[in-house]
Amino acid sequence: MFAGVLVIIGCLIFAPLSATTSEESSSIQLRTFLDQDEVPLNREIVYHVELSWTGELNRYHIFEISEPALTNLKLRGSGSSNLFFADSLGNPRSVKSITYYFTPQGMGMSYIDGVIIQYEDKLLNQKEMLSAQRLGAKIIDPLPEDNDGLDLATWIGLIFVLLFIFILAYYLLRYFQQRRMISAMPGEQNLTLEERYEQMLKNSIDLSSDRRRENLNTLAKLFNSYCTEKFKLEESPSIDVVISRFEKEKVAAEMLEKLRDLYRRNELSKFAGEDISVNDLHLYYDTVELLINHFKSNTAND
Repeated sequence: MFAGVLVIIGCLIFAPLSATTSEESSSIQLRTFLDQDEVPLNREIVYHVELSWTGELNRYHIFEISEPALTNLKLRGSGSSNLFFADSLGNPRSVKSITYYFTPQGMGMSYIDGVIIQYEDKLLNQKEMLSAQRLGAKIIDPLPEDNDGLDLATWIGLIFVLLFIFILAYYLLRYFQQRRMISAMPGEQNLTLEERYEQMLKNSIDLSSDRRRENLNTLAKLFNSYCTEKFKLEESPSIDVVISRFEKEKVAAEMLEKLRDLYRRNELSKFAGEDISVNDLHLYYDTVELLINHFKSNTAND
């Protein structure tokens, strides 16, 4: 009977001590997994190492994680993160995650030998080690690359290039149109200089259109070109040079004043945006036509 009492007393003394040791025992779980078991050759294998335990984050000190041995893979980079939360029972939980990114080196199977993790349990002052199992993934045919999507900077660059090409094409077209307008056509080789420019006046200027400023500019250019050919002047002679030559030809001062006004109004139209009335455009057109006819008559009389 005395022995039985001793057993009961012993159980009462040692039971609390046994419960306390169980709560403080080291308990850390290791889990490793891949995002995908089959990975195209031109994509990456993502390998996760996850450590979790009950308690604060600072309970365990991870002091060494071995780099995994690889088959048919190359390490591109890695990253880590920590998470602390309360589970459904209100117990504190801690999770440390390490993610590795591997680049496939060829088709076929690839393997990641388990990492070895050495850590210290600060609460129990114990150093322990965990090792993960080997994982494998199959490297399959590469996926087609999608090169159709362009970023914003590329689109903006393309728009500027297209705009530049459009402007360049517009001015080149205008240039060659004016060159064709000024140049003689194959069927006009027997026409005199005055007859040729009379035809160009009629073909290039439409007095009934609303493009009065453009017609005025074309009229001035045609007359400049005529004077250059007629008097063997330098290209685009000034109005003073043109008036001087017409004065030598005994052209009426009133007509020369209208000619000077034509050049002045054309400059204002080009550089100041000044508009021109239909009547004024008719007046300048008639002035140029009369001057060309004046020399046409003289040529016929000669």
